[in-house]
Amino acid sequence: MSIILTFCAYVIASVVFLLLRRRLVGILNLPYTVLGLMVPMALFDVADSIFKQVYQPLKESKLIAIVMMVKSYTGFGLSVGIILLLKRMLYLGPIFGSVLIGFVFFIYFVIKLRGFCDLSFNIRHVGYIMNYSVPLIPYTLSGYILAQFDRIMINSYKGSDDAGLYSLAYNIGMLLAVVIGSINAAWMPKYFEYLNREQYTDHDRDVDRIFRIILVVAFFLILFGKQIGFILAKRDYHTGLHIVPIVVAGYIFYGLFTIYGRNIGYVKKTIHSSIVLLVSGAVNVVLNAVFIPRYGYVAAAYTTLLSYFIMAVLAWVINRYVLRMYSTPLKIVVVPLVSIIPFIALFYAVEKSGLTVYITLGIKTVLLVVWVFIMLFKYRKDIMSFLRGQETR
Repeated sequence: MSIILTFCAYVIASVVFLLLRRRLVGILNLPYTVLGLMVPMALFDVADSIFKQVYQPLKESKLIAIVMMVKSYTGFGLSVGIILLLKRMLYLGPIFGSVLIGFVFFIYFVIKLRGFCDLSFNIRHVGYIMNYSVPLIPYTLSGYILAQFDRIMINSYKGSDDAGLYSLAYNIGMLLAVVIGSINAAWMPKYFEYLNREQYTDHDRDVDRIFRIILVVAFFLILFGKQIGFILAKRDYHTGLHIVPIVVAGYIFYGLFTIYGRNIGYVKKTIHSSIVLLVSGAVNVVLNAVFIPRYGYVAAAYTTLLSYFIMAVLAWVINRYVLRMYSTPLKIVVVPLVSIIPFIALFYAVEKSGLTVYITLGIKTVLLVVWVFIMLFKYRKDIMSFLRGQETR
């Protein structure tokens, strides 16, 4: 039933989009071909979403995590490889990379899902599906605004060169989002089990250790994101890598948003999710329109950071004061979040110290080891069991 409705909506939206494509070229300042590639990419994303929705209730956490990680990191590597091969129009690298890897995994998803498909139509289910999904349309659109609209505005105001610099740094920082998405997808069946049984202590223990893992990955990207860029991209793109830590910080708050935002979906009050994303998306667009013309792509990194911070705060407020449902105590996430601030300060001090490359890398490595110890020592046994898919208590 849902597959039929999804396919119909996709066909209608694709036809409308293709009819308006020539007008959108002028509005978005994007090549005609690029806009055309958005149509198959949307189909690939739909298949990805259905795959996760089917296999999460089956508690195939390990499979989902592996698929998401492989898809994201191979797509990133392929995109960088295409950029290195292109002589001009380097911005096409991430687009072609996403299309190619999307097509490969689309075939995989179709094979994995064919046994679950039932093309029967039941009108009684339409009301339930529409009631849940229609309020999420603004949520999804706002999510795309937060993730992509800043690049479009940079391209419009400052040109494709600045958009390319920003995209590389953003994609490196966005590796944290891949980790967040993979862990959350793997953990989601346990989340529903905890809330259904009101096992809030177990729930908060998992949230604590998951957020600590996120902070470990975040600090690694803050420390070595620039070096990743040096390895993967040409020298022309290195000047934009200083914004990687800002992008990573934004995705830390995105991780916070998922902690409280998933509760909104649990009680099926999806309109609140849309409100959160609409407010954050509107703030992002307004601030980008004001500051990108003045300060360039650096402003986009800071406005995105602020937007994700607003998302996290609004999600917590809605949980605490609107829905009045159980929420993870703030101290569980605030304590490790505040703890990372001195380490980030030390990172910037080392970056500006003028030390040799090898000494700088050595100090960064020491900082990372100390941070990993602080974050994960408390749950060292539980984390290993969790990553192996074993249940812990």
